[in-house]
This record gives sequence, structure tokens and C-alpha cells, in this order.
Amino acid sequence: MLRHKHLELAAKFHVLSVLHRFGLEANLALAQPDSVDIAALGARGQAITIDVKTVDGARDWLVDRFSARKHHYVVVVAFAPQPMNVHPRAFVVASEALQKFIARRKLTSVPLDTLTNELSALEAWQIITAEQAA
Repeated sequence: MLRHKHLELAAKFHVLSVLHRFGLEANLALAQPDSVDIAALGARGQAITIDVKTVDGARDWLVDRFSARKHHYVVVVAFAPQPMNVHPRAFVVASEALQKFIARRKLTSVPLDTLTNELSALEAWQIITAEQAA
């Protein structure tokens, strides 16, 4: 359990660091309700929120609770089991699109390859950064 908590925190900081590299002003939203781990401000002043999910060495993301709404994203951060110096992969999906995809197929787990091939989610940071520029 302790390892999982460490990975959750590492995943949140990974997402936060990537967003800052793109020039977004983003902050951790610790202990916030409604599936918000990171909050940023869009170009028109609307809130951009992100729910960070963690996968540790598996090929599938076990679907857990998330909110689906406009300007809200799910980022699944996948850590390789070994070696520790391999960077995590991030799968970025708009929450509404992800909810429709999961509901349509009645999924309880989503293969990471499916996130890549069918949702074009692998390192798709542009869907979040586009909101900053809009």
C-alpha cells in the first residue's frame, strides 16, 4: 500500500512537471473533492482540472471513479515495473470522451494499447495545452 501511495504522488508530480514544461500555470489540488488532482487556468479564465490515475507495471488501467465534465481530463500515468530509470508513459484523455468510450464498451479495465490506438492518448498533452491557447 505504501508503494502505491508513493507512485500516486510521483504520478501527480510527473503530470505537473510536464504541464509546467509546456508553460501552463498548474498546481496540485490536494484533498480536493470530485476527482481533481491538478488545477490550471485556461486562457479565458476557466478552470482546467486533471484527475491523475496510476498504473504500476500492468498493461491495463483498472477503471476507477472519475468525473466527466467539460475542461476536465484524466491522465493515466503508467510506470514500468523495472528498471526504475525508465520514464513513465502518460495517456491524456478528455474525461467526457473517456466516459463515453468506457460506457459504450462496458469496460472495467482498459488496455493501455487501446488508449493509444483508439483514443490517441499516449502523450497527448496538446489536448490540455490547446485550452491554454484558446
